[in-house]
Amino acid sequence: MLPLMVLRSIVGNRAATSLVALVVFSVAAVADPDGEDDAALARRLFSSGVIKPLSYFIERAHALRDGLLIEAKLEYESEHDAYVYEIYLLDDSGQVWEMEFDAATGELYEYEEERED
Repeated sequence: MLPLMVLRSIVGNRAATSLVALVVFSVAAVADPDGEDDAALARRLFSSGVIKPLSYFIERAHALRDGLLIEAKLEYESEHDAYVYEIYLLDDSGQVWEMEFDAATGELYEYEEERED
């Protein structure tokens, strides 16, 4: 993900913000032992009905918080024993928000402000 300082500098200039369509999109999933690439794995999981489409989660994220989509990832998380969509939105104040959803059920696992470490 882009450093928060870079994102905040983009948001700080309102004229530039209206001209910049910043979307850093990645579909990252657990490496498949059969050599299937990440995007192909995501398509296969969606086609087989294992996960919901990314568009569903982007809409859910925007319902929780207005903002610009800056990143979306699909990962298998052993903590939940499930595929999880991580959605990152940048709000008008320059704050990045992370939301984690169960990719199969749509359950919201996490909704929090990203902190600079």
